Amino acid sequence: MRQKKPLQLKKCYDVAFSNDSSLLVTLSRDVVGWDVGSRAKRFRVHPFSHPSSCAIDPSGAYIAAKNTMGQIIVVEAQEGELVQVLDAEGESEGSDICYSPCGEYLVDGSWTGFLTVRSVATGDIVFQQHFVNEMITEAVHNASGDTWCFAHRPVAVDGRKPRRDYISIWQWPLSAPADVFTSPDRRMRSMALSPDGKRLCLLGDQVYVHRLSDKEPLVSSPVNGVSAGSEAAWSPSGEELATVQRHSIVLHHPDTLETKQVIALDYACSVAYSPDEAHLAVGGWSNGLLLERGMLDQ
Repeated sequence: MRQKKPLQLKKCYDVAFSNDSSLLVTLSRDVVGWDVGSRAKRFRVHPFSHPSSCAIDPSGAYIAAKNTMGQIIVVEAQEGELVQVLDAEGESEGSDICYSPCGEYLVDGSWTGFLTVRSVATGDIVFQQHFVNEMITEAVHNASGDTWCFAHRPVAVDGRKPRRDYISIWQWPLSAPADVFTSPDRRMRSMALSPDGKRLCLLGDQVYVHRLSDKEPLVSSPVNGVSAGSEAAWSPSGEELATVQRHSIVLHHPDTLETKQVIALDYACSVAYSPDEAHLAVGGWSNGLLLERGMLDQ
């Protein structure tokens, strides 16, 4: 079967697929929805300025987006119509936005150290914990949504050097961290939890894979430089790992971190696998691509 050429997504800072792999959402100035099957644009809307993170609810009916001021909105997934403004003021950008496994809640962290769970229906805060003198820089979870990890970045206080970044490990529903461990590098740039929740990839001065149960390092590998943004993503099968590096997306064997393939992309910043593993979406500050996996396996 003849493979299709990569679909040009133009500039996009974040990419996300729906659970059924039929919808791709990209962020730039606007929130853009793409029909994966027809490779056609569903909608382009501008619900607020500077969107930076997005997530699609488990049913595929709604899209949550967060901007650089920490404002949070929800649009419907067919035409992009604004449905809900959950945080009009914003607590500051912080981590990306995530749906709970049931789709009834949104989870995010802020630069001011607040980890927050909100009701999608009402916007009410149902859980919040404040980590004083820290930033919550990233939120990730496994495929089932029962295990979560949050990246913490302590800030300098009274001129003292800040402590090393660390990761907190939680179980859903969030109530208190079950465990924490310190980053192998002083500053982490990104992380990704494997679909089964057993391994955590950390992207810093190197790429690291740790076993989550006892935090033991399994393998590490150098990176080829810092890109415009940083992100790591596991394939849904757990058999491949993608990392954003300097002007490229690198695909790895997760057991060895051996490089399988390098996808050149200027100012790369985002990567996502479709749940059916038929497509890979990559985003960059200058361009983005939707690639069929068959093209990459040749």
